[in-house]
Amino acid sequence: MTEKLYLEDPYKSEFEADVIKFEKNRVILDKTCFYPTSGGQPCDLGYIEGIRVVDVYKEGEEIIHVLEKDLEKDHVKGIIDWRRRFENMQQHTGQHILSQSFIEICGEDAYSTSLHIGELYNKIDIHGHYTEKEIERVENLANEIVFKNKKVRCYFAEREKIMNKLRKIPEGIDNLRVVEIEDFDLTACGGTHVRNTGEIGLIKIIGSMKKGDFTRIEFVCGVKALKDYRKKNYELKKAVDLLNSQDILKEIEKVLEEKKSWIKKIRELEEELSEYEVSELIKNSEKIGEYRLIMRIYNDRDVETLVKKFDSEKVIVFLASRKNNEIVGFSKIKEINIGEIMKEAGKFIGGGGGGSKIMGKAGGKNSERIEDAFEYIKKKVNSLIG
Repeated sequence: MTEKLYLEDPYKSEFEADVIKFEKNRVILDKTCFYPTSGGQPCDLGYIEGIRVVDVYKEGEEIIHVLEKDLEKDHVKGIIDWRRRFENMQQHTGQHILSQSFIEICGEDAYSTSLHIGELYNKIDIHGHYTEKEIERVENLANEIVFKNKKVRCYFAEREKIMNKLRKIPEGIDNLRVVEIEDFDLTACGGTHVRNTGEIGLIKIIGSMKKGDFTRIEFVCGVKALKDYRKKNYELKKAVDLLNSQDILKEIEKVLEEKKSWIKKIRELEEELSEYEVSELIKNSEKIGEYRLIMRIYNDRDVETLVKKFDSEKVIVFLASRKNNEIVGFSKIKEINIGEIMKEAGKFIGGGGGGSKIMGKAGGKNSERIEDAFEYIKKKVNSLIG
């Protein structure tokens, strides 16, 4: 069994150990400071004898270290990435404070599950749904606990003696590792934690959303909160420069209003253009007896919208879009069933089609064969009314 040095002293970043087993770049040591991925907390990374450790995970009571290449020594020195370790300690202890803060503000039913410590932000699911005001009160309390610099103690205790005091009780474990935040929280946890809440620096909730019976809370602590602030502050400064205004909200509202106005104007112009385009397509179309056959292939066009502009009893329309790999047809002539023609035309472009008697669509994966489909359509129309 691997001795877990990170449980005794999470601030220990270097150690020496004997190799118990090494196979296929996976090594088991008699002791380790490397925390394995567990309980929503990512594993530690670092080096063993100068070889990069790329993953750490548990297998029964053993800790498996996955190395970048083979190890050739029986006695080794390990060094963990302390910056990563400390950042994860901040996040995990911050989560304990945040979880208890929800219970303090919102009641016993506001219990938490599913911690995930991510690269950019962390997530926990809190049972129930909460208003912005309630979430703000939770965040305020959590940071009060941070600023009071309360002691954080980790120790082992017998399940029966302590279970009635715990916020969260794991199943099937008699000797529990307990994390105690002075006069605030007591919960069973096998993760790494800071010694005092002040080391967390700051707890910031950056998002919330409903997930069934739960509310998913996205949050950052300490160094990760600083990174988040830097990113958002940079983006805000860029927005100030781009908009040339200190009143960003007012300027954004102005831009959105202008956008709505331009969209309305563009739609009006598209409408006018479509009417002109329909007129030109009819004027330049091929005559088949008393009817006009309109066939055209566009590279980048919403042809369905254009086809719907046609309403004459004397036109047969087939327009295609290479961008959308589709053909759309229209006709009110009784001898022609557009839906049936589209069903066959779709086979040429590697798909299918259908629709009503007067309007239909065909689509597929092979836009290069639209010309073949058009050739079939033209022959079919001529056979029906030619």
